[in-house]
Amino acid sequence: MNLPFNGLETKIATMCLLRENGKTVMIHRDKDPEHFMHGMWGFPGGKFNSEDEGIPEKCIRREYGEEGGVELINLQYRGVVFFDNKHRNFQGKPAKFNFLVYVFEAYNHGGELNSSCNEGSIHWVEDGEIRKLKMEKGDQYILDLLEKKIPLNHRIILSDNDAKIEPIS
Repeated sequence: MNLPFNGLETKIATMCLLRENGKTVMIHRDKDPEHFMHGMWGFPGGKFNSEDEGIPEKCIRREYGEEGGVELINLQYRGVVFFDNKHRNFQGKPAKFNFLVYVFEAYNHGGELNSSCNEGSIHWVEDGEIRKLKMEKGDQYILDLLEKKIPLNHRIILSDNDAKIEPIS
């Protein structure tokens, strides 16, 4: 899907924080050195494809099945975040995409969680340890809002050296 904004194509994606027993599932992007998040930690998710039929819940369930090998149970929609990358560079090149991300939380899963996928290694991380990991500023903002129980409807404006967040009105 191509939704232009500020001269960049916008990719539609999902992410989900799977939380159980004081831990959250995270991916350490440690496999592909060309990935824009190489070496960083993030929450599983991914871009829409034709199988998803434009339905965010289908997309995140498919992504967790592919990346984590599990079925999400008690899935709850938390809102949407727009990552504005207009002033951002990746590996020395200007960003090509913005991301509109539907955010979910789940509190149970079916199946055995994979420890690895093509995106990186998958880990259960103690909730108290998450903020010590190297993460994108946008993911930190999402954590802040979720912890404060603020519904997500925000634009995160990213540059190489700064980030700010504002509600979408």
